[in-house]
Amino acid sequence: MKVVKLIIIQIFWYVSIKYGDQYFIPVVGVSLYLTDFLIFKKTEKLGIKYLIFSLILIFSGMGMDKVFEALEVLGWGEKFYPLELVGVWVIFPCYYYQFFKKFSSPLWLSFLMGAVFGPLAYYSGANINPSLNLQTSFTEISLLSTSWGIFFFASICIFNKSFMKPIDR
Repeated sequence: MKVVKLIIIQIFWYVSIKYGDQYFIPVVGVSLYLTDFLIFKKTEKLGIKYLIFSLILIFSGMGMDKVFEALEVLGWGEKFYPLELVGVWVIFPCYYYQFFKKFSSPLWLSFLMGAVFGPLAYYSGANINPSLNLQTSFTEISLLSTSWGIFFFASICIFNKSFMKPIDR
């Protein structure tokens, strides 16, 4: 079931980046998120605490994108914020419980994963959707990489402290 979920989320990522300027795409993302919560998270009894974590994660990610826009690392034209990225961020928390908990030890691995795959996601997204512009100089990619490494590391730490059961020693 986890593999099916991962495939569905990855397909949605692509559809959101490619066709996300349509208003129904973020609605589909919210529907996928709620389905994920009701099927997977409810059985784990994560509840309202997880919903709050998810909202903080979504708005932090969108805020990070706005900072990248202000620093002219990432651009999307005249829009305040592109629907393409709203759909991507809404679905982002769906990865956490089944997949990202594997990066909790050692913690440097979570930084490395974010530092490598964050910029790759922006790069591939900018290649899929021409309305997303990414600066690819060493400085901009280094900023993306460091920011994503810190973001991923911090979110994994918060997730682990909040939702993972401590191991008895």
